[in-house]
Amino acid sequence: MNKDKCYMVLRILLLSMLFVISGCGNYSDNNISKDTKEAQQDESETKDEDISDYYIVISKSETDKVITLSSVTTGQEEIFLYSGTTDIKDKYNEALSMEQINIGEVITIAYEREDDKNYKLTDIKIPKEIWTYDEVSEIQVDELKQMITIGNKKYRYGENLLVLSNGETIKLNEINDLDIMSIKGNGKYVYSIIVSQGHGYIRLKNDDTYLGGWIDAGGKVIQVITDKMLLTVPEGSQKLTVTKDGKSASTDITIKRDEQLVVDIESMQDSITETGRINFKVTPKKAVLTINGKKTDYSEVVELPYGAYSLILKANGYETLSKKLVVQSSFATIELDLNKKEEESNDSNGAASGDSGTGSGTANTTNNSNPTQGSQNAGRSNNPTNSENAEQPNNTSNSEEAKETSYKIYIHGPEDAEVYFDGVYKGIIPVIMEKTTGSHTFSIRKSGYITKSYTVAITDDNEDTNLVFPNLTKETNNTKGNR
Repeated sequence: MNKDKCYMVLRILLLSMLFVISGCGNYSDNNISKDTKEAQQDESETKDEDISDYYIVISKSETDKVITLSSVTTGQEEIFLYSGTTDIKDKYNEALSMEQINIGEVITIAYEREDDKNYKLTDIKIPKEIWTYDEVSEIQVDELKQMITIGNKKYRYGENLLVLSNGETIKLNEINDLDIMSIKGNGKYVYSIIVSQGHGYIRLKNDDTYLGGWIDAGGKVIQVITDKMLLTVPEGSQKLTVTKDGKSASTDITIKRDEQLVVDIESMQDSITETGRINFKVTPKKAVLTINGKKTDYSEVVELPYGAYSLILKANGYETLSKKLVVQSSFATIELDLNKKEEESNDSNGAASGDSGTGSGTANTTNNSNPTQGSQNAGRSNNPTNSENAEQPNNTSNSEEAKETSYKIYIHGPEDAEVYFDGVYKGIIPVIMEKTTGSHTFSIRKSGYITKSYTVAITDDNEDTNLVFPNLTKETNNTKGNR
C-alpha cells in the first residue's frame, strides 16, 4: 500500500470514530432540553392521575370533604376526597368554593391518588360549553327516540342521563308536568335534570257533598271532584278551594314533595258565595259557548259564583276550544278566539297559549314564557292569581291530542296497589280501563308504601296498551305521612 492510500484509510477511520462519539453524545442527559425534561417529569408524576371528560355531581359532604360523582360516559358513580387546596373554577375561570358547586352540576376534574383506597381531587372546573336551563316545566319526552323537547328546542339524551329529586336518583317518567327543573347539557345533548320543585298528593275526606264539583289547588290544578280521588299538586304552600253549586270551602295547605296530605272537607271554612261578572269577547260572534255543559248567552255580562268552570266554545268551520275557567274576582274581561279548521285556513297556529284542554284557540288571560338558553328563567308556565282577572289555570290531565278509543289499557302491576288516572281512582291492580291517548299521569298508591306517579304517553296505535309499573318502596320513619 502506498503512502497516499494509508493516509486516506487513517482519515476515514478517524472520521468514523468522531461520528460515533458525537452520536452517543446526543443521548446524554446533559443535552436533554428543559421542556422535554419537564414533560417527562410530569408524565412520571401523573401516572396515578386522570382527567375525565364530564362528571355530574350527585352528592357532597363538606363535613367529611367527600363528593360523589357520576361519569357521563359510563354512568359509573365514584367517590372522591377534596380539600382546601382543590382548585375550583367556574366557566369564566373565576374561583369558586365547594359550597357553590350545585348538585347536578356538570364538571371536569383532575385527581391524584391519596392512598391505596382513595383519590383526591386536585382540580374542578365547570366547562364553558355546558349550558343550563333554569325554572323549566312541562318538558316533552320521546322515549323511543330518546329526545327531550324544551320549549321549541329538541335535545338528545343517553342511557346515562341523570335525573335527581331530593338528592335521590329517579326515572325520567317520574317527572310530572307540575315539577320545576334545572337542566344541563352540552350541544344537542342533555346530561342532567334536577327537580328543584316537585309534587305531592291530596286526598279528600268527607267530600260527599262536593262530589261532581271542582277542586282548585292554588289556581294551578283544577279538576272535577270524584270519589276516592288522588290529586297531584305542586310542592309548597297554596290555597285549596272546593266549589259546587255556588257553595265553596277553602283552607291553606302545605304540600311536601312525594307526600300525601289528607284534607277533611268538614274542617274547611265555608265561605259566603261571591259572584263575579265576566265580559266575554268571542270571535267569531256566532260561536256557541257552554259553561259546565249549559249553553250560555254571552251577549251581555255573565254572572258566575266564585269557583272553577268547564268552558267549551264551538262554531262551524272552526276548531273547538276547551278551557278551564276560575272566577275569583268581581269583574273580568276574557277574549276567546277560535282558529279556523286547517282545510279552510293555512294558519297552523292552532294551539292555544296555555291550553289545558282539547281543541285550539286563544284566551288572552294566560301568560306563558318560552325557554331561552343560558342560566336565565326557562320554560316556566306561570298562571298567578290576580284579583283583577279571571285566570286560565293549568290542568294536569289530558294533552291536546287526547281522545278516547275503542281499545283498552291493561295495568298488570304492582298487584294490589291502587291506581289513579289523572287523579281519578280506577281500582286495585290488575285494572282494565278505556284507552285515552295523550300524556297522562298514573299514580300508584298502597298503604304503608311511598306513592309514585308516572307520566306516560299513550299513543294512537290501534292496539291495546299494557303497563307494568315498578314495585312501590315501603315507608320508613323518614317517609311517614305519605299514606
